[in-house]
This record gives sequence, C-alpha cells and structure tokens, in this order.
Amino acid sequence: MYDPYRNLINELFPNAIIIVDHFHIVVQAYTALKTTRIHVMNRYGKGTHEYRALKRYSKLIMINNEKLDFTHYYPRTNFKHAWLSSPEVVERLLQMSDDLRIAYEYYQNVLYIISHHDVKALDRLLKENIHDLPVELHNAHKTLKKHYNEVVVSFQTRLLSGSLEGINNIK
Repeated sequence: MYDPYRNLINELFPNAIIIVDHFHIVVQAYTALKTTRIHVMNRYGKGTHEYRALKRYSKLIMINNEKLDFTHYYPRTNFKHAWLSSPEVVERLLQMSDDLRIAYEYYQNVLYIISHHDVKALDRLLKENIHDLPVELHNAHKTLKKHYNEVVVSFQTRLLSGSLEGINNIK
C-alpha cells in the first residue's frame, strides 16, 4: 500500500498484479474504531461511568460480532452487576455515542467484507459519504477507496503477503 513500493513494483514488474493484504485493511478500520472510542471516553471525562465502561470493555467492541458470546451471562461491574451477555454490553457501549456506533459498524463491515470476500458489500461501504463518517474513519475510508482494485483482486487470488513480510522482518 506504500506508494513508493507500488511504483517500484510497477517499474520492475510491469505485468505484476498488486494485491493488498487483508491485515492492513483491517488495521486501518481497527485503529479508527480505537481512536473513536478514546475520543468518546475523553468527552465523558475520567471518573464517569461511561469512561470506565468504555475502558473496561474496550476489547469487547474490537471483537468480530460474529464471534461474540450470546449464550453466557456474567455480572458486569460497570453496569450495576447486571447479568449481561457480551452483545448486550456492546450495545450499551454503543448507546453512549453515535460516532462510536458508526465506527463500530464500519469496522464490523470491514471484517465481514474481508472474511467473506464480498465485493458487493465493499461497494456499498464505499458509497457512504465520507462526511457522514466520524473524522477518525476518514483515512481508513480513503485508503480503502484508493486500494479498491487491489482489495478486489486479493479476494480473487486469495494470496496474502504476510509470509513475505515476515521473511523481510527477520533480522
């Protein structure tokens, strides 16, 4: 995704097909959601119930919603020890901020698109007006648009660059 590398690849290997590793796309959306959560926490301020809940359950909103545990209930400290499932906790967190909900849904859409190689869902996501998204998502959205073709090709080839990147990072 780094432009100088892309230019070099196009120059050295003019017939090469460039793909984007899914990891890098997910990281962009993950970082945007994390940053949004932190901004929402700071808006509420330290010491508030919302701040503590968003901090305590931060990992829960980063989990793929397809993997959330719907069957087990636990007493949740930040919610007056109410017995809640993980999806119920996530829903309560998302009720704290529209921006957080939008960022969460965007992140979940990216996870779905990547795991299901769904080009139509990608097209729907990219049709969203960038001005309707929280500012923390703008870079992720622009990057996804910029590398659209490489993402689509990665769905077709199912090739990933993770092993090559791992080799290059060995010292």
